[in-house]
Amino acid sequence: FKEEDIWEMISIFEKQKENAIDFLDMIEYWYRDIIILHVSGNNHLIINIDCLNMLIKETKKIGHEKAIKIVRIIEDTKKDLNMNLNFNFVVKNMLLKIQEV
Repeated sequence: FKEEDIWEMISIFEKQKENAIDFLDMIEYWYRDIIILHVSGNNHLIINIDCLNMLIKETKKIGHEKAIKIVRIIEDTKKDLNMNLNFNFVVKNMLLKIQEV
């Protein structure tokens, strides 16, 4: 991401603050589906089946190792939010880590 993209994404998360864990779950499910498509190619296990064409395109762009790292980053972020750490710091940290992957 570019610096301005990160601030825009933080703003999106800020609007979803009350539902941040659910919002992160939805993002995590997306990357989970990418991992499943990479590893098994089986679309019967896909959660976002209505977005299968987009998932297939994204799967071609993102390797399964990168998707696994992103899922782990999201899991760590949810733990941090559950510990009531500073919301903006946690979200920015997550976005920067994802950018580095």
